[in-house]
Order: sequence, then structure tokens, then C-alpha cells
Amino acid sequence: MTSKLAPVGPIVMVTAAGAALYTVLTNRKNENTEAKEPVVARIDELIVIAIMMKIRYPIKSAAGVQVDHSEVTWKGLKHDRSYCIVVPVEESQQGGRGEYRALSQAKTPRMSLIHPSLPSSITLSFVQAGETCSSIHVPLVTDGQRFAIIVWDNPAVGMDQGDPVAEWLSMQLGIPGTRLLKSVDDDELTRYLSAKARDRGHQDGHGLDFHYNFPLDVLSRASAAQLICRVPVNVGRTMDHRRFRSNILLDGCPPFAEERYSTIKFQDNPSLSIEFDRLCDRCSIPSVDPDTGVMDTKTKEPYPTLLKYRRGSLIKDSCHPRHRQFITKHNKSVFMAVHATPRFAEGASSCPVVVRVGDVVHFV
Repeated sequence: MTSKLAPVGPIVMVTAAGAALYTVLTNRKNENTEAKEPVVARIDELIVIAIMMKIRYPIKSAAGVQVDHSEVTWKGLKHDRSYCIVVPVEESQQGGRGEYRALSQAKTPRMSLIHPSLPSSITLSFVQAGETCSSIHVPLVTDGQRFAIIVWDNPAVGMDQGDPVAEWLSMQLGIPGTRLLKSVDDDELTRYLSAKARDRGHQDGHGLDFHYNFPLDVLSRASAAQLICRVPVNVGRTMDHRRFRSNILLDGCPPFAEERYSTIKFQDNPSLSIEFDRLCDRCSIPSVDPDTGVMDTKTKEPYPTLLKYRRGSLIKDSCHPRHRQFITKHNKSVFMAVHATPRFAEGASSCPVVVRVGDVVHFV
């Protein structure tokens, strides 16, 4: 690292996993003034849900793959959650919104055992206890049949990827009628959502492939580590940051620093910043062990531990003011990580913008 870090505000360094933390620097101007410590840390990993390092076709709610860099678009990390696994919706329950609904680990925890590998085509592997039990090679389909779908109660449209992978997924997940869908291009998605919006009397719509309302999710390793230390040791299963399925993992900053600021800015790429929209209220997915595909329905950890110190009513005063209205409204929910949106300088979004492990970013 040759660039000089100015001791102004907290700084986060993005670096590869396992690298040593930088020393915390302190600059006290006088003994009577409380000094602020510029914290030098790192973004330890970029995690796109089910993504390879070079060619990325991630599948919503399947296993995640660590990468060392990713192009960033207005939708988040490029190709993030651009595939999803769906099942048919009974006609009586469709309500004119969609023929299929997206599965998630909240109700289908075995999805965590689906490991995609995506060079020029898709290979899906079902991995349990570290062993590959079954796999299937799937040619990429770019002109498949379109299906209207529901993703977290939001309308979307997906392109079917064929019967062989559908049958394989149905067998591995034990759910008949399962299919793999790919997101359509931006123009087609906008046309579809605009038509749906007009049907409901709203303005033109736009969407985020198969995300849950926000393009990114950001968490610090320190936040995850503090939680893990609080979980009862006799629970006896894997507990790490993977439970929270974040796209960007910060390391070296204090626990929950990510919720005390509004933005991170990239020191070497002023055209990009990431704005923290709101804290992430957690569902039951963190109770799924990503290595076994089993949800802990007995202890339900880490939810009981989160309830003791991460409930909205307990943390709202320590968060950035922009989060407080949402937290107050959901003061009985538990929170971990922050939802975020990429922001680009004028003209920057037309050029490839890449986030790398090793980048330096500043909390603002």
C-alpha cells in the first residue's frame, strides 16, 4: 500500500481474507479535547450469492461463492441474484400476480446445499458435509419461456432454463414442479413491471432482478464475531458471517460501525459510493446451517441471541439518524447488517466500475 491515508474520519481498507489488520492510529490535538480515532480496517470479502470469480450467474438463496472483485451496476454486484429457483403457485392463490413464486431458505433450507459453478455454462452441485452428492451440467438458455413470478411479494418475470435442471432441482430439494429461471434484460423487465404498475394504477415500474428491494447487503466481520461470541457454546454448529448472506464483508472496523454511518466512499474510485439505506431486519434464514442445509427449529439460534441485544428498541439510539424511523416502526424486529445502494458520479455508470478486495473506503 503506497497511498497515504489521511487521518480524517473512519477508514476501511478492503483486503484479502487473513491479511493483518492495520494499526489503529490516534491523533490527539490537545489533552482537553476528546480525540477521534481514525479506524483503519478492511473489507475482507466480496460475497455474491452463488457467484464465480470471473463469470457470474448467481442463484438466489443458493450457496454463496467468494470472489476477489466484481463489477458494480445500479443493481448491485453484477449478476447478483440473477437466477432464482421457483415453484408453481396454485391458481386460486395467484391473484393475477404470477404463475410461480421464488423459493428461499426460509422455507426451503436445503437450498443452501446447491452450489453453482458457472464458467460458460451452469454446473449445479448438491454438496452435503463437504461431499458432492450429485451434479448436473446445464447449457445456458437465453431464449427460454417467460414466466410471471413473485419474489418476496414483488412481481417479476423470469426466463425458464429447461426441463433437465428443473427435474434435478425437484429431486434434490424434494419439491415437485421446481424450475430454474434467469432474469431478463433491463428493458424487458422494465416493460413488464411498467405494465404491472399501470394495471395497479401506479407509475411506471422498475426492478432489481430477484433481489429483496435493495441491491446490496453490507456487514462487518466484527459485528458477526460479536454475535458468535454471544451464542451459547452448547448449540454446537457452524455459526459465521455466511448466515447473513451479505455481499460485502467489512473487517477491522468496530462492531456495527456499518449502521452508525450513512455511506462508504472508495478512496481510489471517487466515482462510486455505497449508500446505506436501512438496517436489515432478519427473518429465519440465519437459523439455517449453510453446511448441512438444516434449520435449527429447536434453539432457533441466532434469533434468541439477537433478540437480547439487537432488537430495534435497544439499538435505535446508537444508529445513524436515517435508520431510526424504520427501526422505531419495527422496534420488535432484530437487525443485523445494512441494506445498501451503489451511487455513481455523473457519467460513471456508463463505464465499468469494479469493486476489489484491497480497495480503501471511507465511512461517511
